[in-house]
Amino acid sequence: VNTIFAADKKDDKLSALDVKVDTREYGVIDVEIQLEYYDELWKRFQYYTARMYAQQLYSGEHYDKLNRAISIIIANVTFLQESPAYHHRFSLYDAEHGIAYPDSMEIHLFEIPKRQQDGTPISDWLNFFAARTEEAFMQLAQTNSAIDKAWGVIRRLSGDERERELAERREKAFRDQAAAYAEMYDRGEANGIKIGEANGIKIGEANGIKIGEIE
Repeated sequence: VNTIFAADKKDDKLSALDVKVDTREYGVIDVEIQLEYYDELWKRFQYYTARMYAQQLYSGEHYDKLNRAISIIIANVTFLQESPAYHHRFSLYDAEHGIAYPDSMEIHLFEIPKRQQDGTPISDWLNFFAARTEEAFMQLAQTNSAIDKAWGVIRRLSGDERERELAERREKAFRDQAAAYAEMYDRGEANGIKIGEANGIKIGEANGIKIGEIE
């Protein structure tokens, strides 16, 4: 379905999902592909999931119309250094009493770098996302019909010059975005050092200490 969030107010932040699926059995599902990590992502994924949950209702509708909102994050980068598991499921939970909130919102994080050869459908799909050669794709396509279908789509898109051009543009956009983030970080760090030095000098002078007196 439409991946653009409708604005509740004219100054709402414009947001767009990668893939949004509305199912009757499992709820509303957002699938995101993430190629890099930064701390703000945790809040962004939570924001997306909450908006998917809230925007199921129109004015005057009852709460029983609400279905689960599920975000699936497929990351080609490690998010959780402290855990070796490649799949984590986050949901509302009373940690003190060990009680889970009735199904409403949940976020699934799949980390491709942690994938294992355990023969499960999830690990097969993560290996499929990580595959780089035709041989690897073909081997995985033999594991189940869904992966075989996905491999067929990849072959079709690879042979379509227009689709290949769009894919290359998307990859370039991702690289440019990553470079921009790195540049902003370096610039912010440099400015932070300068501001820190200036503040340190002011504080030192206020306390009667001159730069030349500090060894």
